[in-house]
Amino acid sequence: MSLTPPPDLGLMRALPEVWRAALSYQHRSPRHLAYVAGFQAVWLAAHTATRAGQALDRRGQLGLPEAETPNCAPSPFVGDTAWARGPGALFGQTASTMNYAVGPPTCAPVGTPPGPLRAPVFIFANARSGTTFLQRLLNCDSERFVSLRLGESILPSRGMSRTILGAPGRSQMPHGEVAGAEGLGRRAALKAWLASRERALNQRLFGGWSDLHPMGLRDVEEDEALFVRLLATPTRYLLCPNPDFLPAWRSLDEQPRAYQDAVMAAYCASLRAVLPVAESRTLLVKNVLTASRFQALRRAFPDARFIYVARDPRASIPSFIRLFWRAWRAHSPRISLAGPEARGLADTGAFYYRKALADCATLPEPQLKLLTFNEVVADPLACVASIYRHFGWSLGASAQTRMRALAAQSRARRRPRPVTLQDVGLDERWLGRELGDVCERFAFLPEAGPGS
Repeated sequence: MSLTPPPDLGLMRALPEVWRAALSYQHRSPRHLAYVAGFQAVWLAAHTATRAGQALDRRGQLGLPEAETPNCAPSPFVGDTAWARGPGALFGQTASTMNYAVGPPTCAPVGTPPGPLRAPVFIFANARSGTTFLQRLLNCDSERFVSLRLGESILPSRGMSRTILGAPGRSQMPHGEVAGAEGLGRRAALKAWLASRERALNQRLFGGWSDLHPMGLRDVEEDEALFVRLLATPTRYLLCPNPDFLPAWRSLDEQPRAYQDAVMAAYCASLRAVLPVAESRTLLVKNVLTASRFQALRRAFPDARFIYVARDPRASIPSFIRLFWRAWRAHSPRISLAGPEARGLADTGAFYYRKALADCATLPEPQLKLLTFNEVVADPLACVASIYRHFGWSLGASAQTRMRALAAQSRARRRPRPVTLQDVGLDERWLGRELGDVCERFAFLPEAGPGS
């Protein structure tokens, strides 16, 4: 795998394309363009801060254990004196960022201890198919699995994530809770204030999805933010729902091979930058867009295991559209739930169904476990047991106890009103034409009805 991204990996290609999509979009408005500009500014700030944090990690200036420092190639940004070179080094890094979404990965795989990147497990499906619940269920087995928290995906630096989010062991804590806040005086008051700011930020960023997909910076989440950092993701459609550009954004596997390999090299480097290399547990990743980059992932992780969850598209596709529509309304209130933007997303969802099943057919049986959403919902613990049997794992009693508690909590959660194909401007004829073979394979019948 190439370790040097091509010149078109970053802003020179991706952000200008987003701007072209925004400026040619039928619902463009000053408000929408302001959102695009705001994203560009936040992206640049977060990326530069991440690269700076990774540089400090490498120089050991955050007090991280030496055993956690991987073998890294020298960084042009950080010399022997690290930050002592002053603003010139920071400005130089910012200039480099403007030319590449990611610089050459600084942590070479050669000679790096195996750590959590050996034989990772990827959970994937079409969106709104229970993958978040299944990941959090498996993460109850904390002796076996390690996953990224949302904040770690946004700022993949061990030092920065620990400073802001605390130690990785706190990943299962509720939103805003700060372990170890029992200190007295100003220290406790500062932690309480930071916790309140974190709750406010979570509400600001994710409050609109709280009934559909509760999430927070400390919560275990999918790794999509790592691909957002590379600007190599279909989630650009959230920011700019111009359906004319969606076919070009929908799949990394359809891009030139050199581009795919550069993205995956940078993705692996980001994982190495945030996960301790001495970690003995298995990396567990959940992402509903894995189908868009399945072949690239397989080349990067030939020993990976995959868990695919199939859900009736009558339920998953309308719910997928509603999730995006909630975000669209923030910058383009005139978008309809049944408009052309939704239709483009529906066609993309159908593409992901077909591609995922075709890709799964190429996997050896020991590397793939197929499930259905109904199985996961009806008996989560039996579903987990079948996964463990398939991959030859053992499940401890303490992990089972935590899984039962999480399953009970999930059953008690209130869910929003279901949306139907008709709500998003689709019908059974569209379904039969696009996904008739998928429905037939899994016996998804019309009377199954929609879900959330």
